[in-house]
Amino acid sequence: RRLASVQSGEFMAVTESRGQAVGVGYAVSGNFSKVSALIARFSHEGEFLSTKEIHLGGTTQAHAAASTRDGGLVIGGSLSHHDGTSEQGFILRLSADDKIEWAHLTPSQMRIQAVEIDTNGDIVATGSREDQDAQWAVQAYRLTADGRILSQIRIGERMGSSFSGKAMTLDERGNIRIAFNSALVGGSYNPIGLIRLDGQESSCDQVSEDTSQTQEVSSTLATTTSNWSANEGQLVATSYPTQTEVLPISDEKICL
Repeated sequence: RRLASVQSGEFMAVTESRGQAVGVGYAVSGNFSKVSALIARFSHEGEFLSTKEIHLGGTTQAHAAASTRDGGLVIGGSLSHHDGTSEQGFILRLSADDKIEWAHLTPSQMRIQAVEIDTNGDIVATGSREDQDAQWAVQAYRLTADGRILSQIRIGERMGSSFSGKAMTLDERGNIRIAFNSALVGGSYNPIGLIRLDGQESSCDQVSEDTSQTQEVSSTLATTTSNWSANEGQLVATSYPTQTEVLPISDEKICL
């Protein structure tokens, strides 16, 4: 189905929610002056049901969606400010009737590109974030169903190349697999690969509430390119408990 009412736009992801097909992306309106995240619901027979647009003050695009048990949605995406100097990721939850229940903005120079829901109801989101050396690292968040941030993991920092998480899947044990690409600084080298993280390694259950120490986690990185043979090496991913968030939770939360 095609949405004739949308001036211009693009679907970026699709999911199923209680017998409905839900497409998310972005829609352009106002003579191309406003870009909003687009959520469109269709029946399994393709009948159009509803649309919703969400605008967070700048160019707002939904890149990923996952359905909740109660028919709601968790959506991840990006917010680009009009001055072009900053990009932020966002994670938000919609109820079954498409009302916003909560939303988070990530720190600047970051985007969310994949979201999944664990069997215990936790939300896992991944994307990429620019570090102080103007390089990008894979970033993953774990949140509770009500939006409380449990932990974040950053992978690929200080390795002389930029990494970007593109897609993700979870198995029944909560193990996370993130598909990524990367590029060496100053070159066109663009390997792709897969990161696997144990479900417990991405949780704060192993970090007591009264400590702010980080937890060192080893994960395996495998990369391949069309002109370079497969290579395997060791990456160290640091899991940050809530007490050591880069920004306080209140600074990341949008009250809508």
